[in-house]
Amino acid sequence: MHRSEVTPTLLNAILGNQAAITAALQDVAIWIENSGSPEAASSVRERLQVIADSQGLIGACVGALMQPRIPE
Repeated sequence: MHRSEVTPTLLNAILGNQAAITAALQDVAIWIENSGSPEAASSVRERLQVIADSQGLIGACVGALMQPRIPE
């Protein structure tokens, strides 16, 4: 892999990991809520919303980095 491809490829992998961790934490929030602690579940969901709010921008930036460079 060419060095200029490493950063966007790495960022794309990290973004995928972020999505997987977010999904797992959503499952944990459901479990917490079902265990009788809706306040704690709400806290988890609020923090997950911060991630969700930036996911689109991060994905767009990673996508732009992954586009082939046009020689000048």
